[in-house]
Amino acid sequence: MAEPTTVIGTVIHGTLRSEDLIPAFMTELNRIVEAKTFIICGLAQCDNRIYKEMYLIARRTEVDGYHESGAAGLDLDWLFCTLDAHAPRGCYFGSHEGDGSDFGFWEADT
Repeated sequence: MAEPTTVIGTVIHGTLRSEDLIPAFMTELNRIVEAKTFIICGLAQCDNRIYKEMYLIARRTEVDGYHESGAAGLDLDWLFCTLDAHAPRGCYFGSHEGDGSDFGFWEADT
Protein backbone atom coordinates (compact mmCIF):
# COMPACT_ATOMS: atom_id res chain seq x y z
CA MET A 1 0.00 0.00 0.00
CA ALA A 2 1.38 3.41 -0.97
CA GLU A 3 2.25 5.97 1.66
CA PRO A 4 -0.17 8.93 1.60
CA THR A 5 2.67 11.27 0.59
CA THR A 6 3.69 9.42 -2.57
CA VAL A 7 1.57 8.98 -5.67
CA ILE A 8 2.30 5.90 -7.77
CA GLY A 9 2.71 6.95 -11.39
CA THR A 10 4.27 9.60 -13.57
CA VAL A 11 6.20 12.59 -12.23
CA ILE A 12 7.39 13.76 -15.69
CA HIS A 13 7.05 12.24 -19.14
CA GLY A 14 8.41 12.73 -22.64
CA THR A 15 11.80 14.27 -21.93
CA LEU A 16 15.33 13.27 -21.02
CA ARG A 17 16.64 16.84 -20.72
CA SER A 18 18.17 17.74 -17.37
CA GLU A 19 16.62 21.22 -17.60
CA ASP A 20 13.20 19.51 -17.53
CA LEU A 21 13.94 16.62 -15.18
CA ILE A 22 15.75 18.45 -12.38
CA PRO A 23 12.97 20.97 -11.59
CA ALA A 24 10.27 18.27 -11.83
CA PHE A 25 12.20 15.94 -9.52
CA MET A 26 12.93 18.73 -7.05
CA THR A 27 9.26 19.74 -6.97
CA GLU A 28 8.21 16.15 -6.28
CA LEU A 29 10.88 15.65 -3.61
CA ASN A 30 9.88 18.89 -1.91
CA ARG A 31 6.22 17.82 -1.93
CA ILE A 32 7.05 14.43 -0.40
CA VAL A 33 9.39 15.77 2.26
CA GLU A 34 6.97 18.52 3.31
CA ALA A 35 4.12 16.02 3.63
CA LYS A 36 6.24 13.54 5.60
CA THR A 37 7.46 16.25 7.96
CA PHE A 38 3.90 16.73 9.16
CA ILE A 39 3.25 12.98 9.45
CA ILE A 40 6.42 11.65 11.09
CA CYS A 41 7.86 13.29 14.19
CA GLY A 42 11.61 13.77 14.21
CA LEU A 43 12.08 13.79 10.44
CA ALA A 44 12.88 17.50 10.28
CA GLN A 45 16.60 16.96 10.95
CA CYS A 46 16.88 14.66 7.93
CA ASP A 47 14.83 17.07 5.85
CA ASN A 48 17.28 19.88 6.55
CA ARG A 49 19.99 17.94 4.69
CA ILE A 50 17.63 17.34 1.78
CA TYR A 51 16.56 20.98 1.66
CA LYS A 52 20.19 22.12 1.81
CA GLU A 53 21.13 19.92 -1.16
CA MET A 54 18.06 21.06 -3.10
CA TYR A 55 19.05 24.68 -2.45
CA LEU A 56 22.56 24.00 -3.76
CA ILE A 57 21.16 22.29 -6.86
CA ALA A 58 18.84 25.23 -7.50
CA ARG A 59 21.82 27.62 -7.25
CA ARG A 60 23.89 25.49 -9.66
CA THR A 61 21.07 25.48 -12.24
CA GLU A 62 21.50 29.26 -12.52
CA VAL A 63 25.09 28.90 -13.82
CA ASP A 64 25.57 29.09 -17.59
CA GLY A 65 26.39 25.68 -19.07
CA TYR A 66 25.21 23.78 -15.99
CA HIS A 67 22.84 21.46 -17.86
CA GLU A 68 25.63 20.34 -20.18
CA SER A 69 28.04 19.77 -17.29
CA GLY A 70 28.89 16.76 -15.19
CA ALA A 71 27.39 18.57 -12.20
CA ALA A 72 23.92 18.21 -13.71
CA GLY A 73 24.47 14.47 -14.06
CA LEU A 74 25.60 14.18 -10.45
CA ASP A 75 22.60 16.19 -9.28
CA LEU A 76 20.27 13.95 -11.27
CA ASP A 77 21.88 10.90 -9.66
CA TRP A 78 21.32 12.39 -6.21
CA LEU A 79 17.69 13.22 -7.02
CA PHE A 80 17.05 9.70 -8.37
CA CYS A 81 18.57 8.10 -5.26
CA THR A 82 16.76 10.39 -2.85
CA LEU A 83 13.40 9.97 -4.55
CA ASP A 84 13.93 6.21 -4.66
CA ALA A 85 14.67 6.27 -0.92
CA HIS A 86 11.25 7.89 -0.44
CA ALA A 87 9.43 5.37 -2.63
CA PRO A 88 6.66 3.43 -0.95
CA ARG A 89 7.38 -0.14 0.13
CA GLY A 90 7.37 -2.42 -2.90
CA CYS A 91 7.96 0.46 -5.31
CA TYR A 92 10.89 2.24 -6.91
CA PHE A 93 11.54 5.63 -8.45
CA GLY A 94 12.86 5.63 -12.00
CA SER A 95 11.85 5.27 -15.61
CA HIS A 96 8.85 3.15 -16.53
CA GLU A 97 9.71 -0.33 -17.77
CA GLY A 98 7.91 0.27 -21.06
CA ASP A 99 8.86 3.92 -21.63
CA GLY A 100 12.31 5.26 -20.75
CA SER A 101 11.08 8.87 -20.82
CA ASP A 102 8.31 8.27 -18.25
CA PHE A 103 9.77 8.95 -14.81
CA GLY A 104 7.89 8.31 -11.60
CA PHE A 105 7.09 5.81 -8.86
CA TRP A 106 6.32 2.29 -10.03
CA GLU A 107 5.49 -1.00 -8.39
CA ALA A 108 8.50 -3.30 -8.39
CA ASP A 109 8.17 -6.75 -9.93
CA THR A 110 8.79 -9.32 -7.24
